Amino acid sequence: MATQPLAPHLAASFGPDRAVQAPEPGFSGRGQSITWPTHALNAQSPTDSIFASFGQHVVYERGQTPFAHDGPAARHLAPAPTRRRAPDPALTQTLLERRDADPGDIKPPVPTKGLGRDWAAQALTPARINRLTIGRRPGAMEVSTASLTLAGRQPERPVLLDGGWPGTGRPADTAPVLSHALRTPRSTVLPPDPEPNHLERRRRTYLSRADVGEAADGKPKLLPFEPFDDPRDVIRLSEDNGTFWRIDAGGEGGAAGLRIGPAWQGTLRIRLMGHFTGPVHPLRTLGDPRGILGLHRDRGLIGQLAIGHLITQPNQVDVGMDGLAVIMTLTFPNIDSLQERLAEATADTHLSLTLKFPHAAGAEPLDNDLDVAPAVSMDLPLTLDPGGRRVVRTRTRTIAFGDPAYDRVLASQAALDSDRDDTDEFRAAADRREYNSDSTMLLAFGQIDPVEDVFDVTYTAPAAVTFQRVPFAAPGTTQELELKLSPDTSLAQVSINAHTAVRLRLADLRVATAPEDAALSAGDTLIINLAVKEKVSLTLRVRVVAAPVIAPPASVYSVIETVETTARTRLHAPGSLPTRIEFPDLLQDLARGHVRRDALFVWHFATPAPINPEGNGDRRTDLIKLDRSGGGQLP
Repeated sequence: MATQPLAPHLAASFGPDRAVQAPEPGFSGRGQSITWPTHALNAQSPTDSIFASFGQHVVYERGQTPFAHDGPAARHLAPAPTRRRAPDPALTQTLLERRDADPGDIKPPVPTKGLGRDWAAQALTPARINRLTIGRRPGAMEVSTASLTLAGRQPERPVLLDGGWPGTGRPADTAPVLSHALRTPRSTVLPPDPEPNHLERRRRTYLSRADVGEAADGKPKLLPFEPFDDPRDVIRLSEDNGTFWRIDAGGEGGAAGLRIGPAWQGTLRIRLMGHFTGPVHPLRTLGDPRGILGLHRDRGLIGQLAIGHLITQPNQVDVGMDGLAVIMTLTFPNIDSLQERLAEATADTHLSLTLKFPHAAGAEPLDNDLDVAPAVSMDLPLTLDPGGRRVVRTRTRTIAFGDPAYDRVLASQAALDSDRDDTDEFRAAADRREYNSDSTMLLAFGQIDPVEDVFDVTYTAPAAVTFQRVPFAAPGTTQELELKLSPDTSLAQVSINAHTAVRLRLADLRVATAPEDAALSAGDTLIINLAVKEKVSLTLRVRVVAAPVIAPPASVYSVIETVETTARTRLHAPGSLPTRIEFPDLLQDLARGHVRRDALFVWHFATPAPINPEGNGDRRTDLIKLDRSGGGQLP
């Protein structure tokens, strides 16, 4: 029952309701017009403030007995919120006492002292509000509500909800609630690409900033994806001068170069191709990737061959050039043992070659056992040579792409702490505020440049790092943790250098009294203590949660292959997790508290091998994307 006498007289009504489809920006929605009776409050009115309130709830299908509760609560059936509330009047008063800033004044509005409420207008009901709903799933039935929230006049010390916690508000009443069904239409084809460097607005897929081609109108555009006719892997790198690289690796000679079997002689030849674009080269250009990968450095390449559970490293790595292609020859020892393993392998045996580049993009490995972040590596799938056995002849193909709309979802706030000595500010950061118990943490600290608000490159002194656990079951206690670096090595304290991001697995943290068991579980709090200088200490606190910290993309991707006049779906992936996650500028992002991430999808799929070795006609590969609002990227 209404406690405000005015409430029953302020019922809302609907005006025009239209479906909206806008091909140029590439979105759809539904526009509504809502009207209320006009009414202005005065000093004698028992109502002090009026607020417009809107709600939107999905209508879930309800099951039948005995499974009647197969969805969330049917909130769309509630005529009004059970605890309607209004803002704290003190906050409202603060907003009303702000004067309008001069349009030519760049300073923000400041509180006006001594004017009281005489100059401010009293509350007034909105005559009409036009509302546009966009970004919803097309076809889903929803219930949209609109009403007015009325707050009565309060004494000098108003009664607040939830013990007066900030933001909880005060009790309020509701005018009649208007409800109606809402279905948004499907979006249109995704709009044309913006400028190549403006990925923050792009909704179509892309391969890399280095893959810039020319559109039909002659303007530069990013290539949406890249198909390969053999097994490949792709990485993307950038330099401080604005040069962007896309490097792909495959076997020398195509798929045959990545085929091993019982007669294999222990040598793999890998071909690297680098494409780059930068200030000098506006379009994609072939280049020598040895510099950006750090292959000229000592131990610039670390290889790992996996045959089932066996992992071995090459005893010799030779790097040469074939034009602008880098040819890496990896020779593995103990060939007799490897041949025996391959003779026992089946089609289900995992075979892969991992290439790690410790010095890529100018990285400097640490003297201790912690790894520099981000890690740059490539994984090439190997195939088992059938020898004389009769098998179905197939060909492994690859498609690679990224999705900037998904990249914006992957970004996260960093956990930060800062402290000062007599002259300088120091800051520590972890790339997330919440982790799974087996997540990888990226950690960095340093002295802050007061002008750029990033880590100062001239300060490189180390800090001592220790870890503590606050158990969920005993929140008032702490446990000292050790970092298990190897089966025989655990450290209670590790050292990291300033202006260097490192990575560590939370699953490697152990309680000293139980070194064989993982220390962290959902609900715990992890404390990272950094002793920087005598007067400077930093502390980070992150939560351990059970929910995934990386969400899948809210899009569906399909790979369509067309041979002459026949089209087939080779891959169809709703909500697929990326192959790897890259960081555009990890150190600067950690210092500023917002970590950006770029997802890269590298998919391999098999097709029947053509009877004719030269091929079987015109072949084309396309990538189709459908986002959550129904917008489509079409061939």
